[in-house]
Amino acid sequence: MWRHYICKTGGQCKQASPFFSILLAILPAIARTIELTHEGHAMLTILADVAQDIRYVSRTLRRSPGFAAAIIVTLALGVGANTAVFSVVNAVLLRPLPYPNPDRIVMLMNTWRGRVSPSSGVSPPKIILWRQSTTAFTDIATYTFGRSLNLTNPRDPHVIGVARVSIDFFRLFGARVAQGRAFSAAEDRPGGPHVAVISDRFWRNQLGQSSRAIGQAVSLDSDLFTVIGVLDSDFDGRALSPSLADGPDIWLPLQMDPDTSSDLNVYFAAARLREEVSFELARTETAHAADLVRRTFPGVMPVDNGLTVERLQAVFVRDVRPALLLLWAAVTVVLLIACANTVNLLLVRASVREREMAIRVATGASGGRIVRQLLTESVALAMAGGGAGLVVGAIGTRVLLSIQAWNLPSFGPEGSRVAMDVHVLAFTLITSLGIGVAFGVVPALRAMRVDVDDQLKTGSRGRSDTSAHSVRSGVVVVEVALALMLLVGAALLIRSFVAVRRVEPGFDTHHVLTMQTALIGRHFASGRAVSGLVTDALHRLEALPDVEVAASTLTGVPLDAGAALNVSIVGRPRDDEYYALGWNVVSPEYFDALKIPLVRGRFFSNRDGERGAPVALVNEAMARRYWSDGDPLRDALVIAPRIGGDIEETVPRHIIGVVGDVRHHALRQDLGVYLTWIVRTRGEPHRIADVIQNEIRTASGGLPPVRVRSMDQVSAASTGQSQHQMWVTTTFSAVAMLLAAVGLYGVMSYSVEQRRIEIGIRLALGADVKQVRRMILAQGMKLTGLGIAGGIAAALGLTRTLAGFLFGVQEHDPLVFVGVPLLLCAVAVAAMWIPARSASSVDPMTA
Repeated sequence: MWRHYICKTGGQCKQASPFFSILLAILPAIARTIELTHEGHAMLTILADVAQDIRYVSRTLRRSPGFAAAIIVTLALGVGANTAVFSVVNAVLLRPLPYPNPDRIVMLMNTWRGRVSPSSGVSPPKIILWRQSTTAFTDIATYTFGRSLNLTNPRDPHVIGVARVSIDFFRLFGARVAQGRAFSAAEDRPGGPHVAVISDRFWRNQLGQSSRAIGQAVSLDSDLFTVIGVLDSDFDGRALSPSLADGPDIWLPLQMDPDTSSDLNVYFAAARLREEVSFELARTETAHAADLVRRTFPGVMPVDNGLTVERLQAVFVRDVRPALLLLWAAVTVVLLIACANTVNLLLVRASVREREMAIRVATGASGGRIVRQLLTESVALAMAGGGAGLVVGAIGTRVLLSIQAWNLPSFGPEGSRVAMDVHVLAFTLITSLGIGVAFGVVPALRAMRVDVDDQLKTGSRGRSDTSAHSVRSGVVVVEVALALMLLVGAALLIRSFVAVRRVEPGFDTHHVLTMQTALIGRHFASGRAVSGLVTDALHRLEALPDVEVAASTLTGVPLDAGAALNVSIVGRPRDDEYYALGWNVVSPEYFDALKIPLVRGRFFSNRDGERGAPVALVNEAMARRYWSDGDPLRDALVIAPRIGGDIEETVPRHIIGVVGDVRHHALRQDLGVYLTWIVRTRGEPHRIADVIQNEIRTASGGLPPVRVRSMDQVSAASTGQSQHQMWVTTTFSAVAMLLAAVGLYGVMSYSVEQRRIEIGIRLALGADVKQVRRMILAQGMKLTGLGIAGGIAAALGLTRTLAGFLFGVQEHDPLVFVGVPLLLCAVAVAAMWIPARSASSVDPMTA
């Protein structure tokens, strides 16, 4: 039965490979052994047919290696790019966080005029009243991250990550204690004992995996903390600590004062939704808690501010989510263009094989069998392309991670968790299989409509070929439209990056070295101690022959960091809103070190120290905004009104000068206080970096400087993410344009081949060679023009999505919307030039 059926459908069983011969031989034996039912016979029939189809496909493709290679390479590019990006999207956006029931964990967030604040920090009064006035949450945890000095070994002090957490933190995030115990309620109160829980990494690297770790004392800034627990190695706090790249090594009890009224938004608060509570109800209760905070602490919660909760994963990925989705959309366009090229190649191949299909039908093959045969061929090619795409995807994933274009968050011990896991493999398999089936249907259905009589008599290509040509032309139009849409997006990002680079930072970045020193602990609890350190270190640095000027600041360097506090202007109405403004504490040499210009008044001097009258400088932007018709030098400021604690100032600071604007790009929530050193050198700054670090270490009693960078490096890093995103998007756009050009070239080449007789007749009747070339170019430009028109319409909608990524360029930038179509036209002409020359060189007699 099996052999009779296979031979009847045109198979040549005697030429079967050993594998398929064995397979076909054992199928009847299997059927007889297990006494197959009718359904079982049908299943084995299908398996035998599939085996025969695969054997035939492999033999056919071996005869057309160029065709097979073209499809495999094209799909490898499209599938590989999507596999690489999906690996990142899967790890960051789709995979659950490594915490118990992560979809039920939420974070408390500030809002301003109904919009969620980009900062995750909240102040203690908000957390305390939120905890007391809500019933929707359990395991409410408060935590903060900073840096400290590990002084266990005084001969080798170094900076380590330290976290302060409430007692619910470990339970909320599933951090198990492998040795000892976690904090108790008594240890999490103000003035509680100095105890610590250490990470598994700290236990291994610093304590040598000692079995006596519990009870051992660890010195942090000369304060002794007793180790009471060691966390399990499965827990990693890097995702929870944005300010600590390697995550905390030591965990201390938070010991937050329940009676504090400080408005410093430097704490994180998270909780778990109770099982019976919905996310919407949790938000409603949180809004009511904000009203309570506003009534209890009017200065803490202004009218325009509020509170809400966001899902934990949404908070973690909010900065990277738009960029990743945009990138995924870009590679999806590349895949669609690759699929379009595949369709065109399959259609061309189907046209060439029409006579073969007619012969098979005439010898008894059914239409369904032919369709299955062609689908098998397209699926085999798609799966081969998908396999090659896995290799391309693995390489692309490493490239994406190496350039760190997206600031990916780290989840768990495996870092960003980006890997070729089962989900990525399934995505690639389904994508490849879908491509093979979806884009093999059109050629297969067309083969069913072949005119057997015409093909057997003359091999002519009549109406069916005309319809196929229309399909191929339509596919090219879609390719051009998609490529133009992607090119417009890339061009806008390029223009935006150029605009960013043209922005003047407001200071001179050349020949400037920066580094930081942590100032946590009792040694630097007073301003006098910090001032003494600054004075001694700056004198040492300026005594170096290669140092031009040295300065210090408490809030980092421009283009890298900053801080914001409420500021009130003396004499303004009390009901006037407090201004949340960036501020900085600097030494008098700061402006000279960065060459920031003085616009009015004077700079700081050494007389403006602790014993002098409180003074302040403002920049031009603030002067224009708040003194448009007045003189800022006649007014005074009060820093951090109603904040409370050591930061709040009650004595006004008189404004003594206006300086030029300086670019700051980020606000950081970090309790660690850092003294930043800025040193202008007479030559290449890194050349004397070691000497500068030694002088600072000597002046500070051994404190190790960290984050040693030149200002040129800081400047490059401030635009690095935009630059990487621009290059990645531009690369995919270039691939899309290349694929579209290849598709156009293929259609025009095939069109010339099909019209060879017509072109020969035209030339025989006296047509000029230039006329023939213009005819072919006109045909191609018609398709290109239709594609450009559709692409412009799609790009106009795309720019709305890109608005958040642009800087200094309009969404509908005329230069982009004119230049990109012209570029695509030039590429199209180049792609059509070879077919046009081929058409003009046709020999009339041969044709």
